[in-house]
Amino acid sequence: MCGRYALYGPISRHRKNKPVDDLPDWYPSLVDAINVRVMRFNVAPTDVMPIVGVNREGGISIRELRRGLVPYWAKDVKIGYKAINARAETINEKPMFRDAFKRRRCLVPASGYFEWKPEGAAKQPYFIHDTDSELLMFAGLWEIWRETKESEPLYTYTIVTGPPGVVSGDIHDRAPVILAEGAWEAWLTGEVADAAEVLEAAQEPQLRYYTVSKAVGSPKNDSPELVQPINAYVSLAEVLRCLRELSDADYQERLWLGRIAGKMGSLTEAICQLFDDTGLGDALEHGRTGFAPELDDDLRALGRQLDSIDTNRSLEDILADPRMTLIRDSAARVLRLIEAP
Repeated sequence: MCGRYALYGPISRHRKNKPVDDLPDWYPSLVDAINVRVMRFNVAPTDVMPIVGVNREGGISIRELRRGLVPYWAKDVKIGYKAINARAETINEKPMFRDAFKRRRCLVPASGYFEWKPEGAAKQPYFIHDTDSELLMFAGLWEIWRETKESEPLYTYTIVTGPPGVVSGDIHDRAPVILAEGAWEAWLTGEVADAAEVLEAAQEPQLRYYTVSKAVGSPKNDSPELVQPINAYVSLAEVLRCLRELSDADYQERLWLGRIAGKMGSLTEAICQLFDDTGLGDALEHGRTGFAPELDDDLRALGRQLDSIDTNRSLEDILADPRMTLIRDSAARVLRLIEAP
């Protein structure tokens, strides 16, 4: 499911080096609207948030709607508390959602979302977001409800959920359906069959997650600290493991041929995966390794050296690059500093 999410700026008009001209005409307006509105770090049911949908004239508009879908036939608004999510598998069958699925689909922008994972007797919240901090676009539905014919209309929305992807599946057995740029138009304006195909074909983008404060559990809390990682300190044992492997003259080749490299697109990515696996990457990014500043500087220098490697070459050429020797030497030097009595 998707109980809470966040939406905050600043957001770029570009998407992964895509120029604005290659994006829908309405996208810059959406970005501008998000960047000037109040930043939200804990969007809960009944909150009013922006969505992208088709208006009566058939054009695309950006509007602020209340979260928790209330179908037009509902007796009262309370039903919306149970409809913050709509299951993709039954969206065309359930009376609550099927009319909106046919006529009123929307996109729900988000910076990321929260999920809770059981850990012992308690549940730990995680913040899940794009690896490049790009804006996510959830598939959604919207509705119009009136208490009486004379009443002002209430506009509401819900987020469509489906089976989790590789990353989100680590945390929960459901996830919001995140749509890529190429699926936006078909979801908003296509026929029902087109929309169903969009849901069926949706793939999880590149996501990452980290633990966050349990304060996000209360809708009264809504501050930037809620999307900041906690427990980002990396253990000395993990740092030592990372450095020992990087300083091993044969490690890069083993990494390339091994399980981790098999999932990566390049040797550099494979080595950087080691930083992620140990927690060192997050710790360095947020300046929370718990080590002396000089050591942090050395570790960051190591990261820059990794980034400098041109991976558009053969494995043999990469391993023969003098900078790979420099990386091994740097790792060994930092290792000696840590292990020095």
